[in-house]
Amino acid sequence: MRVSKNITLILMSPDKGTRRYSLRRGFALFMIWLAIGLPVLGGIGVYFGWDAWHSRQKWSDEKRELLLQLDRNRAEIERLAQTEKETRSQLLALKAAASEKPVRPEAAESYTTPVDKKIVRIEHPVFRQIDAQTLRLIMEMYNVMPPSPVNGRVLFSLRTADGKVYPLTHEDTGFRIIRFRKFVVQASLPAVPLKLTNASVMLEVLTEGTIIFRKGYPLLQKQ
Repeated sequence: MRVSKNITLILMSPDKGTRRYSLRRGFALFMIWLAIGLPVLGGIGVYFGWDAWHSRQKWSDEKRELLLQLDRNRAEIERLAQTEKETRSQLLALKAAASEKPVRPEAAESYTTPVDKKIVRIEHPVFRQIDAQTLRLIMEMYNVMPPSPVNGRVLFSLRTADGKVYPLTHEDTGFRIIRFRKFVVQASLPAVPLKLTNASVMLEVLTEGTIIFRKGYPLLQKQ
């Protein structure tokens, strides 16, 4: 008996009776595998597509974080280089303070001449004596031209009523500001007899060794 190579497909409908379709076995098997394989292949494609998208997102996040870290490292290197430069200048000022010698009276006038190059603005200065040897210096500094940053340091000196100027020993006041920074600084008075009545504090702001702001403010004595 000869075996048929065709497959009969029977479709039954309640209102239209029965229909028969004869399909070659190979074609019928191909359609069955196609019906099963396409969803499977589609699912595999979706999975690998999602995995590739997720990997790309992760790579983008890591790249962005590395670029941010690189910018932070560059800023830190610049800050350290600036700090080293400022520290050298401050050591010279500390040596001058350690000598306990005031600026010569004939040089005091030029030393205390006001300077304002409109690069920074000082607001709410409160310079007060808190004990026999210590001053507390509080002020706010604003960048006049943000967002360009300003780098530099702040120096404080004491000017007595007789016009003599004494550099004050204080903590590091190096700064890098874009818009605003508040300073709260402890400063030590020179270990020499001083009359603080009508004394003032000279504030100097330097960038790259150039004075961009200088002004004197009254010293509030301890109550």
